[in-house]
Amino acid sequence: MTEWSLLPRGTQHLIFEILAQDLEAKGSKTRTKKSGLSQYALVCKTWQEFFEKKLYRHLTLDPSSLDDFDEIVHRQRTLVEHIWLRVELETYKCPDCVRFRKVSDYEANSAIIGDTINWLFYILSTWDCGEVKASPDLVLEISAYSPSDMQHIFKNDLYFDTSPFTTGELEDLQPKSSHQHHGWVNGQRSRAPDIDAISRIFGPVSPDFGSGLSVVRAVRGLVIRRQTRHHFDPGRMVRSLPNLRFMNYEPWREFFCFADGKYHADSGERVSILLISSNNLTSISFVIGTRMLVSHSLPRTLKDLTIFEDFNEDYTFIHCTDMMAKEYPCPPELVRTPSQAVGAALAKRSLSLNRLAASYMVDAADFFKVTKPEWSWNSLTAIHLTSRFLVSAVDASLVNRLLLYAGMTALQMPKLRKMNVWNGTRGNACTFRYEVTDGLATVGWHGTWDLALESRVIDVWEKVARRHTGRSLTVRRSRLLDQSSITSHAIAIQELGLSNDVIHPVSLKQIKKETERYFWKY
Repeated sequence: MTEWSLLPRGTQHLIFEILAQDLEAKGSKTRTKKSGLSQYALVCKTWQEFFEKKLYRHLTLDPSSLDDFDEIVHRQRTLVEHIWLRVELETYKCPDCVRFRKVSDYEANSAIIGDTINWLFYILSTWDCGEVKASPDLVLEISAYSPSDMQHIFKNDLYFDTSPFTTGELEDLQPKSSHQHHGWVNGQRSRAPDIDAISRIFGPVSPDFGSGLSVVRAVRGLVIRRQTRHHFDPGRMVRSLPNLRFMNYEPWREFFCFADGKYHADSGERVSILLISSNNLTSISFVIGTRMLVSHSLPRTLKDLTIFEDFNEDYTFIHCTDMMAKEYPCPPELVRTPSQAVGAALAKRSLSLNRLAASYMVDAADFFKVTKPEWSWNSLTAIHLTSRFLVSAVDASLVNRLLLYAGMTALQMPKLRKMNVWNGTRGNACTFRYEVTDGLATVGWHGTWDLALESRVIDVWEKVARRHTGRSLTVRRSRLLDQSSITSHAIAIQELGLSNDVIHPVSLKQIKKETERYFWKY
């Protein structure tokens, strides 16, 4: 038998990879895999060098593990590429699962999130000091949920705690469970959840960071995925990450629209209403909104920004058909009306980006409308924007006008290689795509309904193509999708070929699974 030390280094690494893959196959739980990697790393120094890279590359933390994390991870800092902080919020029992959150719950959850993030930022603030520094590509991900969220009304419905490193298909939750009190019979919903139950898992929290978070220079990426349904403003965190290069932010759509006078454009505040029912007590929480984040919080180092505002069409329908909700000062909307001010702020802020994807939170029409002739996106290579006007009911001339403005804006983007102006909801999927591949520029329409591109639209994109490539534009034939196959915005994204452009891959898998269980089949 050949001695281990006599094997070529390449052969040793091949064996290491086989062992690591075997652990991956045997243990779906992260803890199981980490335990096996730890054992391999103890064999000898050669094994340690290989397996520690895998062991520390992705770390999952919770509040109880932060002290150990601070004490243990020193020499291995440079190996850590992704930290996922999982914050568990207060638990609750029946019948609170079908009631609005109490003020005490709101305050307790705000304190948990604030204290945990505060402590982690303090620990990470030292990672750019000393002899061993952090990885140059360190990503911080934060998620928050209550374990009770997965035990009551939504236990068969929603994903709250999926690892960002998940590969393959997601596991079904509890497909055969029954609990009539929670609206489940043999894994099927017997009734839709009501507003009170929905509010339990949504709504804002307000972490208190005291005098301010510690400055963390080591973090290059920030991720907040859509599985965190409680909205909390990331602005203060972002302001404490001065070297941030990319951000993936996936907040949830608020259920109430903002009529004239409800949006404070001067201060950049976006007003949302949190109704907390306890002895007829109604508390209004004002949450600093996206415009402040875009205009004042994002550092100049940021080059890659993804904003995806998620939604559930069942929950939107439930709010819009609720008699009491219709009487609110800001009644719910079936179709989101994005803030023009947020769109304008994002247009200006994007001037220094390399890549931008903004879905549902802003409208492409608002983005293009504010463009000034002197603006130039000198480094932008890709941009993906949604527009609520991309539906078959809108007059084709208005859609063409939007695509004309898109082309006029693209003339001010000298490095542009890809643009999608798109929309996706149940029964509707469409995109206008401009793309440069191997020096050839193409445009095309792809969707559940056809659109004839007007000559003025073709002309402006011909100018874009010649400016970018020095060659003529190729117009691709329209490709139609089956409307009945578009059962959710996740399927729309997939069928439009946007899976790698507008959303985190695990988030897309979650939405596909969750929307398969839509209660309303309209």
